[in-house]
Amino acid sequence: GKMFAEGDDDEDAMLAAMSVMRTISTMLDAVSGRPDFYPPLQALLLPLVSRLIEPDASEFFEDTLSVLGYLTYYSPAVSAELLGILPKLVAAFADWAVEFSNQLLVPIDNLVTRATDAFLAAVDAEGRPFVGLLLTIPQLVLGVTADGQPDPTQGDARARLLLPESECHGAVRLLQSLLHSCHGRIDNYLPTIVRMCLHGVRTADSLSMRTLLLDGLASAIFYSAPLALATLEA
Repeated sequence: GKMFAEGDDDEDAMLAAMSVMRTISTMLDAVSGRPDFYPPLQALLLPLVSRLIEPDASEFFEDTLSVLGYLTYYSPAVSAELLGILPKLVAAFADWAVEFSNQLLVPIDNLVTRATDAFLAAVDAEGRPFVGLLLTIPQLVLGVTADGQPDPTQGDARARLLLPESECHGAVRLLQSLLHSCHGRIDNYLPTIVRMCLHGVRTADSLSMRTLLLDGLASAIFYSAPLALATLEA
């Protein structure tokens, strides 16, 4: 079901709620020069954000990601609670929000770059490392398995949903974010990332997507030329 049912009253309520979310973003922008304001605001807003990362609140997802963008960038530090929202974002993407990879890039990149140590150490409730979870996003867009091999049973999410490649750039940019922020610390994931990029280069339709994927390969070679080249030659 939906948070709001069909009908004039519910539509009015939904529009009002969307207006509230945009007002929250405006407020966060207004106090962006005062990082000390952010911890108490974060404590107030995170329960709301968590509730809105649900299928029945999909109308608010873009506005929710905007709020998360402010919280993850301007907070003095990324709290464990804020980092803990990552598995929910990945699950939403995999389940119903695949068209939001570009909007997801901002808060997720902020989490990875500003809380790298905590991100690398984090696991979800089932014990899965956050790094592996995050790779689910480009994996789904590019149509590969968890080890980066082409997945003949799935195809890519972009093709299934008829998404233009331009709406999937964020998923690929996450690979570069991982490689640059976690330099020297995710060796065991590098072969998977290289295979993902290589498969994507071969199947991409647009020059812009191929360029992003080639940038990803270049980042992998910069990360570790011997490991990347060994994967390419395998």
